[in-house]
Amino acid sequence: MADYVIRPWIQDGYAEPDMTVPPEVAVLAEKVLSRYDMRVLGMTLITAKSDKGGAIWKLDTDRGPRSLKLLHRAPERSLFSVGAQDYLVGKGARVPQLIETTKGRLATEAGGKLWIVTEWVEPLAPVSKTDLSGAQQLCYGLGEFHRLSRGYVEPSGAARASRLHRWPKTYAKILNKIPWFRTLAQIYSDIPASRALLAAADRYEAQAQEALVRLQQSPYNQLVTRSEPEWGLVHQDYGWSNGQWGPGGLWIIDLDGVAFDLPPEFDSW
Repeated sequence: MADYVIRPWIQDGYAEPDMTVPPEVAVLAEKVLSRYDMRVLGMTLITAKSDKGGAIWKLDTDRGPRSLKLLHRAPERSLFSVGAQDYLVGKGARVPQLIETTKGRLATEAGGKLWIVTEWVEPLAPVSKTDLSGAQQLCYGLGEFHRLSRGYVEPSGAARASRLHRWPKTYAKILNKIPWFRTLAQIYSDIPASRALLAAADRYEAQAQEALVRLQQSPYNQLVTRSEPEWGLVHQDYGWSNGQWGPGGLWIIDLDGVAFDLPPEFDSW
């Protein structure tokens, strides 16, 4: 058990892999919880990422409701997001506060992954999807998040996550994929979707070419000369589920994918 390394379990034969963790992971969770100054009265698995090796539990403790999260990324990458979450809490952002271990650490390692315990914010509720007010609330909360994240510098040992200089490659990658889709549609011309794909390919290819030219002619290259901490962070998985209304306003959760980038652009795609 001491040498157990967490890996994805989606292919392990569980009936509901995203509502299940392997027994070894459950044992590690108990070990992790012993590193915190709290008495756990109960724990409920909320969801799992069986294809990546992650999970989140709700904890009932003598200190109130908390969450335990197994971060599925490499520890160095996860440390970047842990540091970011702590920084945002310190800046007054509405993100869950990290709970320190008995040794004063914001995260702990087990099974080759980082684990965190945070406060469980409640009540939380999705904003409205039926009128413009919900989208406005999401956008306002996102703007707060971007503004407050400026100045973040990752802790020692963390792998810097940045998309700031990757825009030209990303645009070119999209452009290069369109001929691949066209070829697939031509090879599998008997599939009903192929006709629609072929009808759209030329139009989207032209749009992709134009977008890349416009990026090359834009102030982008000047903008990225500014430091990454000056621009701040993007969430990278922002939407109806990760921005929810709670005490004091809109709360942003699930920060494990944050990265440096031009915030107003990437998160609004």
